Order: sequence, then C-alpha cells, then structure tokens
Amino acid sequence: MKSVLFLVTSVCKIEEINRQTGFYLDELAIPLKAVVDKGWKATIASVRGGEPPIEYRTLRPKSIRTEAQQWLLDSDEYLKKLRESVAISEIDPRDYDAIFMPGGHGVMWDFRQTPAIGRLVSQFYDAGKAVGAICHGPAGLLAAVSAKSGRPVCEGKKVTCFTNEEEEKVGMTSVVPFLVEDELKKQGAIFVKGEKRTPHCVADGNIITGQNPESSPLIAAALVDFLS
Repeated sequence: MKSVLFLVTSVCKIEEINRQTGFYLDELAIPLKAVVDKGWKATIASVRGGEPPIEYRTLRPKSIRTEAQQWLLDSDEYLKKLRESVAISEIDPRDYDAIFMPGGHGVMWDFRQTPAIGRLVSQFYDAGKAVGAICHGPAGLLAAVSAKSGRPVCEGKKVTCFTNEEEEKVGMTSVVPFLVEDELKKQGAIFVKGEKRTPHCVADGNIITGQNPESSPLIAAALVDFLS
C-alpha cells in the first residue's frame, strides 16, 4: 500500500494587510481524495501541527462545492485527520512514498522559512520519491537542497507554480515576501507556465507541480500515475 504525506501551512493571518489566510481547500481535497480512492494511506501534516487554517475564500457554499471538498467535509476520518494534523517535527520520511504540498497564501510565510521542510523535501527527492506541489506550494521546494549534488532540487527541472501574472491579478504582488516564479528561476529551474488561471501541470522526474487551484485535478492524476 502506498503512503502519501500531505503538508499544509500553519499561517492563519497576513499581518501586512490584516487578512485571514491558510491553505486552499480543493488543493488538498482533490489530491487527497484521489489517493484515498486508490486505497492508499494518507497523512495530513502542518508546520506546527493541530488544526491548520483554511483560506476562507476556498470553503465554497454547499451548492457549488466540488465533489472532493464535500467528501472531505463529510468524512469523519479525514476531517479528524485534518483537524488534528501531525506536526512536521514528528514526520519520518521513510514512512511515505510521496509528499504533496497544497498552496494558499499562508505557505508564503512558513514553507520556505521552515528548515525542516527543506530537509524533508530533500530527503524525498534524493530517495526518488514523488515530490508534488501546487499553486504557492512550490515555495516548499525553495529551501530544499539535494544531499547528493549539493544543488537546489529544482535546478534544471521543469516546474510551474502560481505565476507572477496570476499574483498580480489577485493584488498580492506587493504583499507576499517573494514571488515563487522568480525564486524558482533564480535556483535554476526551467519555468513552464500555461495560460492564466487555466489548468496546467508539469512532471519532471519525481517533481510534479501544478500552476493554480484549477490544476488540482491534473496534479492529482499525475501524482496517482507516478505512484502507480
């Protein structure tokens, strides 16, 4: 049985603009459901552990929720796992076949800034295990350096993320501490983007990235395909 680690942010507020934040619900729910539907094991972790914050705009009214979002909210087992997420300090990468990092603006303040995430991602990468991330989630790649090569794990890899253009469109360019697209390029990544707010996913070796929330079904399928 495959085992997948889902890692979300613990940041609940953007102090600079006094606004609630967190992780994008569908970016977790859609890949999570895809993994569970395969009969595989899924663990939900966060930077600090406990109940992580959901980006308030992504919890849709019931009448327009995605199937995966409703599934998660209705699932006693996985809603409990979400509310009682494991702290990253308690994670042993040897227990998992993949790590997946949903986005949401919260990650911009704790993924790259948490050394334990960089070490964890590096261990998954060097072991040839799947490293998946979507939207702002690829911020978790930025602190990861391969122990084998001493180079950033994204160097020379085709990757994508929430683009500079998309960040500007939502009015956050001057708020976030960095732009993920720019930082990936600085580390030598080959940045591949699709049209603004359209589904786009890139897989290169064991790194699988999605551009935006709309890409959640694509990256879920790519993750399942890699693990299969």
